[in-house]
Formats: sequence, C-alpha cells, structure tokens
Amino acid sequence: MNPVRAYSAHFLVSIERTVTKERVTRYLRATRQDVHQALHLYEYNVQLSEVVYGLLHGIEMMIRNARAPRAKRISHHEPVLTSSERLYAGHDFITLPELLECVEWVCADTAEWMKTHFRYSEAERILFQVKATGLSL
Repeated sequence: MNPVRAYSAHFLVSIERTVTKERVTRYLRATRQDVHQALHLYEYNVQLSEVVYGLLHGIEMMIRNARAPRAKRISHHEPVLTSSERLYAGHDFITLPELLECVEWVCADTAEWMKTHFRYSEAERILFQVKATGLSL
C-alpha cells in the first residue's frame, strides 16, 4: 500500500464541507477512526470505481442489447471497494474475474477486449493493495 499521505488541518476542515461523514463512515470504522487512513481508503474506492467503470458500462450495454427493450436498466451503486478482493455490485459481492466471466458467457472476444482496454489490471492492483492493508471493510 502506498504510504498514507498526511493531510493538512485546513484540508481536513474543508473536506468536511464536501464529503459527508456518512460517506466515509465505513472507512473510519475500518481504520479505527483514523481520518488519514480513512480518506486513503476512500481514494482507493474512487480509483477502483474509475477503473471498473468501463467494464461495467460494457456489461450494461451488452445485457441491455441482448434483452428485450423493456428490460430494467442495470446500474452500478457505491461502494465498490471491499478488502476481500471482491466488488460490491449493489446486491451482492462478485470478484473481478467473475465479473469478466459474465462477459465471456456472451462473447469471449469482447471479454478479452474489455480486459485489455478497460483498465482491468489496474482494478486487480487496487484490490490487491487494499487487501494487503489488512483492514476489513
């Protein structure tokens, strides 16, 4: 894990105006109320959300296009990050490989393309880094 950066007192006061305590509660709980570590975990969640967004977008398009036009839209909900190398998918937890396997069921070429072009390896790296912290989310 990257060293936890030290945030200035000014930044910590100002962040409270824009990031609610409810948003970081699970990170504060995981870090025993260490604000610096909690914000670091929150940053990991943002990074992971960013790197799997393309993958989720591709899966959403694939499912919507493969189903009847009236099918309910599938959406992604925070939080994504867990410390067990699994992603929270709104209702359940799924591993990154399992997520990619969903695409492979429909088209192996699409799965490979998404894996190589949608920052899959970055998602793997972030999940590994968070697991290595030993913190439980």
